[in-house]
Amino acid sequence: MINLMDKHAIIRLKLEGDSNREISKKLGVNRKTVAKYWNEYEQLQKELEKENIDAGIVQEKIAQKPKYNSTNRKKIKYTKELDEYLDKILESEKEKDLKLKNHKQSLSIVQIHKMVVDKGFDISYQSIVVYIRNKRKN
Repeated sequence: MINLMDKHAIIRLKLEGDSNREISKKLGVNRKTVAKYWNEYEQLQKELEKENIDAGIVQEKIAQKPKYNSTNRKKIKYTKELDEYLDKILESEKEKDLKLKNHKQSLSIVQIHKMVVDKGFDISYQSIVVYIRNKRKN
């Protein structure tokens, strides 16, 4: 997510003649994001050129914080059932550690991901990495 300062930096750099790729590298944002805010700025400038539009309203729109439309996002694949299954895997791992006392081997995340996929869950390895690390920290 970009903030208001990034939005203004995009507009300023475009006005100075930088390309979308250059701005993308400088600010560390996607070039499609650069294009989105530049196109929005150009559209508002065209509205400003019309005779019956108030300049204050257009300038206020330009200075607004970026808005995000999250209506078409995909559902998260990390479900309650998957969370419970991961808890069960980690709990069995703790039980094994208690029984074997100095047992220091734990399941690798690759093994856990394979168990999850074999169980029928459709989730990426990287997602499992994030959730397992968080669960093991706590």
